[in-house]
Amino acid sequence: MLANQGTVNAGLPKALEWGFTATDLTGATAISTTTELSGTNNAVQMTTDITAIANTVWESGSAEKIDTQAVKARAGEYLFFQRTAAAGKAVVNFWTGQAGMGRFTLPAESATFKHLELWSFAQPGNHYTATDAQPAVVLRVPTAAINGNAKYYAGFQIADNAIASAVKFYTTSLQVEVIARRFGTADKFKESLVQPNFQTVTALAAPTTASEIVTTAPDSTSEWLTATVSGKKSYWTNGEFADAIPGQVVAFSLPNKCRIDDILTTPGTNWKTNAATPALTERGSYQGEAGSASTDPGMVSFMVPTDADETDANKKKYYAGLKITNDATVQYVAVSVALKSGAKGANIKSDGINTLFTGSAGKADKIVTLK
Repeated sequence: MLANQGTVNAGLPKALEWGFTATDLTGATAISTTTELSGTNNAVQMTTDITAIANTVWESGSAEKIDTQAVKARAGEYLFFQRTAAAGKAVVNFWTGQAGMGRFTLPAESATFKHLELWSFAQPGNHYTATDAQPAVVLRVPTAAINGNAKYYAGFQIADNAIASAVKFYTTSLQVEVIARRFGTADKFKESLVQPNFQTVTALAAPTTASEIVTTAPDSTSEWLTATVSGKKSYWTNGEFADAIPGQVVAFSLPNKCRIDDILTTPGTNWKTNAATPALTERGSYQGEAGSASTDPGMVSFMVPTDADETDANKKKYYAGLKITNDATVQYVAVSVALKSGAKGANIKSDGINTLFTGSAGKADKIVTLK
């Protein structure tokens, strides 16, 4: 287990399968954007038997000398974790829910406690310098994972200078909240869109003038959703979808050569907090492939919140942003979805489609009760 393999090559998935937070590969041996495993020194050992740690301990973290690393990810995403560069680190224990894939097993799954999948890990060994490869772990969020109350877990213990008499341990609970679904192919993504009120995937078209494209990342003070950014176009052709209803799924596809690197749906982080610019709910995505010869573009779908209300100025139009790679250039694109006149989501929860619409949107004449 402590054999020196020289470089971190943890059986990395192909580029299209990576999560949005870890897309830039350097060859096939490292990731430029990673989440570091805990740096908290757990020199005082846990009082709990490490072969039988309860799910409440993995969930609560520091009370039992376990540091919780909480991240958000999509079902089907691969996550890459590595230890901070320093001498003498080794993975000495890890906990999974897969038979034969860990020194110890996690507690059985419950409605709120689920298992991450261990894809592979790299163990460079105990005798190397800070410039050498570090222990690394590749995990996958199960493809069947859903956005709900459950969180997904794996556990790892890193040692400082594992053969020393004064060895120190860092025990980390990796906790993942599922926010949407990832798909490995464009066809699987399209299959996920089938529902009664889905129309078609809306194809975005880039501005013909390159200087109009946004290349600077929006931040917590940006108003790029409602105003131009130094004369640039936040919205590409077809980026503003109209006549939607509450609960409807709306999908967008990028032009050829474009890959989705991140989906921006957080007011106060990805744009200025404003009651009139609420975020769309991400539903699923296909990352796509960038490159001058690529004809496999990224696609993403959103759901209009079920409490949307066209008569409420703060609930009549919803927004999201995309960070993409167009050929080899990082760019930013905004999309929006506006409700059909009179559409009112609150009625979905009362008497169904009979009053889903009012005004010019029309309404159903009759509901037939099946017996």
